[in-house]
Amino acid sequence: MDGLITRSRPEPTSLRRSWMWLLASLVLHLVAISRQVDVDGISLFERTVVSVFSPVQHVLASIASGVSGAWGSFVDLRSVGEENLDLKARLRDAELRLLAQRAAVEENARLRVILDLKPRLPMTTLLADVVARNASPWFKTISIDKGSAQGVFYGATVLSPSGVLGRVISVSTNSASVQLLVDRDSGAAVLTERGRVDGVVSGVQDDGDGSPLLLMKYVPSLAFLGIGEFVVTSGLDQLFEKGLVVGTVLRIDEPAGLFKDVWVRPSASPAFAEQVFVSTVSKGGDPVPLR
Repeated sequence: MDGLITRSRPEPTSLRRSWMWLLASLVLHLVAISRQVDVDGISLFERTVVSVFSPVQHVLASIASGVSGAWGSFVDLRSVGEENLDLKARLRDAELRLLAQRAAVEENARLRVILDLKPRLPMTTLLADVVARNASPWFKTISIDKGSAQGVFYGATVLSPSGVLGRVISVSTNSASVQLLVDRDSGAAVLTERGRVDGVVSGVQDDGDGSPLLLMKYVPSLAFLGIGEFVVTSGLDQLFEKGLVVGTVLRIDEPAGLFKDVWVRPSASPAFAEQVFVSTVSKGGDPVPLR
């Protein structure tokens, strides 16, 4: 009994091997048959392989296309970024050139005004550059680059193309200090251009925005003045030549007794003055004394 059981154990292994060989032989026969079946020039085996591996191929192709597209987009984006930087640099250069051209145009316009104004001034003048400003609340002065060596004298009138700026209060060889008309300690005899109303102006500050203004005092209460009317130097103080523009009437206070105050907006702006006219010889041939 034991001998029979021992001899029957190898049979399942041998049977499995037989089935495997049979299956392999069947597969080989199917492959051989499929190679011989030809439909439209393509064998059944080739069709089977294509149908099995075609989805894999499509997936791989899609991945490759996506990678290629992403790389192309990255390259394009980098190119766009470099082009953007280049355009920004060109724009900055263009803006700088435009600013330089605008400054040149403004300079030419200012020089044309100066050259047109100088022949009509009532005294001999020279052109000076403003080199420093002192615009403290109490003292308002500027410094110019012309002095006694160029003919500037103590008390000389200083003008801008738009009107009176002030008078020279100190002179050195090649520079001078100018007290502005809007300084609180300055003053000038003036009159209105249309009504010929006399008064004296001195510097004040606007209570609203702190901008420099001129206050015209000793104006008779019955005198008629119009808003916007020009105020010019009268020459009665022997400090400024007659007929120089000082400013325009801004507002008129109610009379207080015999006089009323008139607020004048200066025609010349010291803050923007770059070049000024300075008188070199007085009307009588001698420097005008400062009083």
